[in-house]
Amino acid sequence: MADGDALLLSLFASALSHRRFGDQELRLLDAALSAGADVPALLHTRSSARQLLRESAAQAFSVPDLGTTTRLSIAGFFARAFALAGDVESCLAMRYEALLLREAKYSDDLHLQVSNEEWLTFAKDCLDNGFYTIASKVHWFQFYCTFTLFFLLVSI
Repeated sequence: MADGDALLLSLFASALSHRRFGDQELRLLDAALSAGADVPALLHTRSSARQLLRESAAQAFSVPDLGTTTRLSIAGFFARAFALAGDVESCLAMRYEALLLREAKYSDDLHLQVSNEEWLTFAKDCLDNGFYTIASKVHWFQFYCTFTLFFLLVSI
């Protein structure tokens, strides 16, 4: 890893350690990931960034008493960061976490609840990237929610 790459990744790590999860930090990550002088340097930086992101995500979610809104914000940040780093599996995991949190917290809010289209898009992304088990769970979860809603409406 070149000195410039290491410096940018170090600055990004520092921002994460201070629990800063914003657009500025994502721009810093993007700069670190695209600053390599050659392909091996870029691959090494990307690998280091993925490891850093996995560790930082685990630390970010280990804080007790995080509110749902904060958890959603952190999940969104890490989903975008993992996407920048090319870590599809971790990106999908963060997106899934965010969808489940929104489903649990905002199921009765028409503007914030997870739409069927969002679930289907997520399931399609899982299928497109070879995560068939996750896609099937999303499908059955969506079917269960639709069936439960239908049953509740019929019984009223």
